[in-house]
Amino acid sequence: MNQFSARRHEPYTLTEFRIPMSDLNVVELNGEQRDLLLRSLRYIRSSVLLRPELPTEESVQKRTQNLQEVEALISHLNDSPKTSTVTA
Repeated sequence: MNQFSARRHEPYTLTEFRIPMSDLNVVELNGEQRDLLLRSLRYIRSSVLLRPELPTEESVQKRTQNLQEVEALISHLNDSPKTSTVTA
């Protein structure tokens, strides 16, 4: 079985898709695209908060880390001009 045919049963986490901080991604967004991205990030934040799981020390730490990552992206987009290039 190769990596594309393997089925994954557990959900992905935000940290699995983390980009090293030394890498820069520049994305040009218009106002509508920026607003859509912000709404999507808020939806992700809500899904992290509402995900049912036992409150173990590890799960609380993981949830907190995921929420901080989403909040950092939201803050970065909110602090950027509405019709310019966003550097992520």
